[in-house]
Amino acid sequence: ENEAVVAEILRCSRGCLSLVDARHMLEPLRTSKGLCQWRVAHPGNRQMFKSYAEAVEAGATHKLLQPSNFPPAAGSEESQELSKCIRILPHHNDTGAFFIAVFDKVSEMEQASASEVKQTENGYDSDRDADGEELERERQLQRLEDAVATGRSEQERAKALSRRERAKASGSLARELARYKPVTQAMPDQDAALRAFFGLHESFPMELLFCRYHLELNADGEQVQTHLGEANQLILLAKGTSELLLWGTGDHAKRKLKVIAGGLRAFEKDRFDVSERSSQFRFAQEALELIVPYVGQRVVALEDP
Repeated sequence: ENEAVVAEILRCSRGCLSLVDARHMLEPLRTSKGLCQWRVAHPGNRQMFKSYAEAVEAGATHKLLQPSNFPPAAGSEESQELSKCIRILPHHNDTGAFFIAVFDKVSEMEQASASEVKQTENGYDSDRDADGEELERERQLQRLEDAVATGRSEQERAKALSRRERAKASGSLARELARYKPVTQAMPDQDAALRAFFGLHESFPMELLFCRYHLELNADGEQVQTHLGEANQLILLAKGTSELLLWGTGDHAKRKLKVIAGGLRAFEKDRFDVSERSSQFRFAQEALELIVPYVGQRVVALEDP
């Protein structure tokens, strides 16, 4: 991952993206350059390979071992760009580890040629192909159910039941962990209430404000929403992220996105019932700096004496 993903993005973008060397922007934080060469371990026997060709020659093919896992050819344009990636190592700054890649869009991407389209037509098509992740989820759930039913003793059945419940609670069997719904659809009354109470300008992007509902598996292995009614938090998303969540989550999405967290908390439901308020929500700290320019009421400006 890391540099391998970046190299593949550069290759697929066909010159419309380039990397920006942003290490100077992090000074005085100590940083390291990105890697240009690395080895890849075989998913099965952990044997290390320098290139995909070397793995094929050794007969070590595997469905998870792809050409894009390996470093680009030495001296190639993608390889030369990778040194602009940034690695932050724990022992350099007494911090956690981090990887950064800053992309600059330098041109529009040209439409793929007919030959390039032909090369990718055997790829995954969510409208045509079965959802492999969903099939594996169903198989795993069935194995757990079978273990509960066929346990040779009460103790074995109790252990199998415990494993099944832990798997359900952990989210490892879930197609989705949370579902995001636009406030304008899920809570239309709050749209008007928020605008009136805080004097939100008409240009405020209410369509980017979302409710987040937690999902769990019930006893039958079905996905259920654990909280009914209005959400307790309203999340502000970037436009691109909001479109991605709308396309990749919900009943209409065949291939589900498993979203752990997304967006910034913009409003939180107030725990105190104050009758004179027309909104049940108050500002949350995370998105306050982004929202304040749109607020026309209930703002107090403080000045130094």
